[in-house]
Amino acid sequence: MKYGICFIVGAGIGSVVTWKLLEEKYKKLADEEIASVVETFKNREKNNKKNIKEKVEDILSKNEPIEKVEEIIDNNKYTNDNIKKPYVIAPEEFGEDNSYGTKTLTYYADNILTDEIDNPITEDLDIMLGPDALSHFGEYEDDSVYIRDEINEIDYQILKSEKYFSKIPRGRAD
Repeated sequence: MKYGICFIVGAGIGSVVTWKLLEEKYKKLADEEIASVVETFKNREKNNKKNIKEKVEDILSKNEPIEKVEEIIDNNKYTNDNIKKPYVIAPEEFGEDNSYGTKTLTYYADNILTDEIDNPITEDLDIMLGPDALSHFGEYEDDSVYIRDEINEIDYQILKSEKYFSKIPRGRAD
């Protein structure tokens, strides 16, 4: 009788230990598999967006008809809802995603936007920063606006200057 109880208690303890070890093992395997699937789909979406962007830029650089761009968008089942435009973010969100690059730009009093080395930006600002980005000064901070561009994976910090770009001396060594 004494040995029977010891056997039953031993078998019970052994079963619980085995169950816990197997539970941890398979939970770890499941987590790794989920992470792998998520990474695969992220890369697939990034590569697809990159390929579409390259095709569109190629067409635009060759001054081909806009219908070709529309064809690419239709063939890839993109709609205006799928194409994320840059948008304003809170200052705390700037640079929080380590996979995104960051750039600091300066917006002068004479409505000139420049890069880090004070070269004027000639791109269409509505496309680069979003349609109303520069109207958000004062929303979070009086002299800065933060923009996220998910397509190009970059966060912009735009600092407002009271100076006029046209009055800054050019060509002098600092």
